[in-house]
Amino acid sequence: IMATGYFVMAIIVSWRFALFGLFGGLVLFLMFRIINKYMHKLSKKGAAEMSHLNSILVQSIQAFKYVISTNQNNRLRYIVFKSTRKLKEYAYKSWRTVGITASVREPIIVLFILTIFFIQIRYYDENINTIFVVLILFHRAVSSALNIQSSWQGVMSMIGSVEMVNDEFDMLVQN
Repeated sequence: IMATGYFVMAIIVSWRFALFGLFGGLVLFLMFRIINKYMHKLSKKGAAEMSHLNSILVQSIQAFKYVISTNQNNRLRYIVFKSTRKLKEYAYKSWRTVGITASVREPIIVLFILTIFFIQIRYYDENINTIFVVLILFHRAVSSALNIQSSWQGVMSMIGSVEMVNDEFDMLVQN
């Protein structure tokens, strides 16, 4: 709501400037949508792998005597280590994406605002006072929108587990 309010105020102050800002905001939205889909996919893979690992561990604990007596512990160890490596890889990719997003947030805002500033001064001969007011409004709006994006990315990193539980409940209801 805050971001929308800042964009509306920017439109009132300078509609041309605001249109450029909205176009840039749409580009950012599309870029982050791709990142969110990637995070969602990683979350689902991680949740599935965690479920597989838990299943293997529970089965091995329940059949511990059998595993030891048939000398299956080395095979089981290999499966557990392989699953753990996959989980580590998914977690690394997920946190790397979060880190990249967090580190490029401010440079994207600055580049975005400076580009609009340059276009307004160079091509539209806009009043500098108006530009500064709209720049402050845009900075606040984009910062607010990117904070929402960061929070949403955190949700997307955990959504795979929630979806797995939901799918299990749906399967129980059907049976």
